[in-house]
Amino acid sequence: MNGQPGAAVVIGAGSVGIAAVAAPLTAASVPVVLVSHSPAAARCLQAGVRIVEGDAGGASTTTFRPAAVLCSDDVDAVGAAIAAAACVVVAVPGVEDLSLARLLWSGLRRRETPVDVIVCTNVPDEARRLADLVGRLGPTPVGHRFAGALVDQIVTCRMKPVRGLTLRSEGPRRLVVDGAALHGSLPGDSPWASTGDFAGEITRKLCTFSAGHAAAAYVGGLRGHRRVEAALRDPEVELVVREAIREGQAALSATHPVVVTTGPTVALLRRDPLGGSSRHTAELDELVARYANPVLRDTVARVGRDPRRKLARTDRICRPALLALESGGAAYALAVTAAAASVALRADPTTPPELRRASVGELL
Repeated sequence: MNGQPGAAVVIGAGSVGIAAVAAPLTAASVPVVLVSHSPAAARCLQAGVRIVEGDAGGASTTTFRPAAVLCSDDVDAVGAAIAAAACVVVAVPGVEDLSLARLLWSGLRRRETPVDVIVCTNVPDEARRLADLVGRLGPTPVGHRFAGALVDQIVTCRMKPVRGLTLRSEGPRRLVVDGAALHGSLPGDSPWASTGDFAGEITRKLCTFSAGHAAAAYVGGLRGHRRVEAALRDPEVELVVREAIREGQAALSATHPVVVTTGPTVALLRRDPLGGSSRHTAELDELVARYANPVLRDTVARVGRDPRRKLARTDRICRPALLALESGGAAYALAVTAAAASVALRADPTTPPELRRASVGELL
């Protein structure tokens, strides 16, 4: 394969890579070359992926078919696709993987023009770390740019023997890209928004969307619920979820600028010491409705996976709690969420024995 000029190469054929990145690019008339982890997965993707999209008001079903599907084991073919691509998107967890770096380098070293490599992440410097890893493998003829992208779209995945892969998603939401790290404009209008404060965007997501989602999963699981939608019908769970979001909102109001997204850019306005109560209430109601979206059929197990990472001081529970305390605010619901997450961590069979015996304070 010699590559498809003008295509976007999307490395990572998981739920985010397909529903939040590849499908919107295809809808914007950008051909997508999808890179999968195995030949079996590639064959499944070539048959098409059903995407059920919507909310409580109704849903629609489409079938996504990429322009081409490659297996990551075929380094030469992937390299050729990257060499001809209009942009490259990395949508895999844990980018500090030497095999991923080699895959990227195999294509970037062949290029005579620079290309933007967009890295889907919740970590501000993850794109830079991947760029450093690729750079250690050898020089490239031109300078390429690596930019982080924040995915803010809930997608769930189900595999059925007869019907194949089905993704269930809320409506499309823009990927917020670190505009300061880009060479220039990205292909296609609809999937992208750029920001000059990427680290701030990540903090805002962690302190509101992610904090509330974590509360729904961990407190909902502790109350015996399997589905997120059912958990949010439990008044005790809904109370903690709403209060966790409010605590995160208050912390952000005291420490970060207000953000308004207009068209393809994200504009920073001003600090909001009074809390913007009407705006916050609307945001809170929207977030709870998104978590409870019946189309997703989401589970507390999926949302709450990897509790050890989510209990980190820089992640969605402790980060907003620390910001709240530093600004003189409250973090009671976030503390309840942390305690519930520690229960989930101890119940996880992959948790090392020494962590199962640790207190909540030691875990944090």
